[in-house]
Amino acid sequence: MSQNTSDLQPVFRFAPSPNGELHIGHALSALTNQHMAQQIGGVLLLRFDDTDRGRVRPQFEEQILDDLRWLGVSWSGDPLRFTTARGEIDACLKTLRMKELTFQARLSRKQIKDAAAAHERETGTPWPKDPDGAPFYPKSELDTATNGDAAERLRMTAAAQLLGTDTISWTEFDETGATTQQERPIASWSDVVLRAKSGDDVYTFATVVHDQLVGVSHIVRGMDIQENTTVQRVLQELLGLPAPLYHHHRLVLDDNGKKLSKSDKSVSLRTLRAEGMTRDQLFEKIGWTHG
Repeated sequence: MSQNTSDLQPVFRFAPSPNGELHIGHALSALTNQHMAQQIGGVLLLRFDDTDRGRVRPQFEEQILDDLRWLGVSWSGDPLRFTTARGEIDACLKTLRMKELTFQARLSRKQIKDAAAAHERETGTPWPKDPDGAPFYPKSELDTATNGDAAERLRMTAAAQLLGTDTISWTEFDETGATTQQERPIASWSDVVLRAKSGDDVYTFATVVHDQLVGVSHIVRGMDIQENTTVQRVLQELLGLPAPLYHHHRLVLDDNGKKLSKSDKSVSLRTLRAEGMTRDQLFEKIGWTHG
């Protein structure tokens, strides 16, 4: 798993999921990672986030590699994958279990949503939601089933108690090298999923383990994932892992002001290239001025 890099050399990573094609939002993220790594003499790794094993396809990996080369993005070494680190991820999950920080959760997304809606109808008060809009898991009220597949979730309240704090912080850096401190309440997040019912590891957990394994020191990604950093910092503290520096860049929005997404079938780089878009035209479209 190790890379040929100095312990003092900054390590960045671009980490697309090979369950679909790259769109122009991915292009901005890849270019920003490369640019910021070059600015401070860092190395850029490429990782395929293949946790969703049922949707991963080799053809998507090949297309991602082709698109990145077209963009002019290069990386160090061979592409990495989550699945090659499953043993280390298992060990970290076992550590959390031994600390009694996880529980088996059998409620489906629909059951969670229905429970939240029923509570709001009966009480007239809103059900709490994560920063990403997902309703809190109602384990104390509904999850009495003992049969069926279960996801494994983090006991967030217990995690905060073990850490002895109600808040968690991280360091953000910008293109000038300046840093600022971000702080968030841990209780803003519910009991997040660590391992899905399918047996797949959830990105939020797997990336914390894998980043540490390959020595990632600087994480550059979209602003839409910034609040997720709260959960990852909690996991890092629980597992005794070092905290990387973070940079959350602007997003590329569609004509309706909505961020681009695979799930919304945003136009892929492959399609734009097939329609004749040049790299310079793409740079202009995303407002890229660095190369």
